Amino acid sequence: MGRRPGAAWGPSHVELEYQDFAPSREPIVYVWTRADEVLYVGMSSRGLDLPLSASHERLRDFAPGDRLTIWRTDRPAILEADLI
Repeated sequence: MGRRPGAAWGPSHVELEYQDFAPSREPIVYVWTRADEVLYVGMSSRGLDLPLSASHERLRDFAPGDRLTIWRTDRPAILEADLI
């Protein structure tokens, strides 16, 4: 790799540093909302792998304006049940 991204590539969409990325592999609970409506509540023991997967059965319909709110937790089943 060696080369650092330059201005010619344009602005980045997202930049993550280690302290941001590492926790994304911890257990999480996530809520998908559209406007004020909760469409789905889920959990993942593999962090962001599941909700960001192109094969996620529900989130394939994620659309502009939708929001995915994510909480890291040591007890995802309990938080998911509380949110449902």
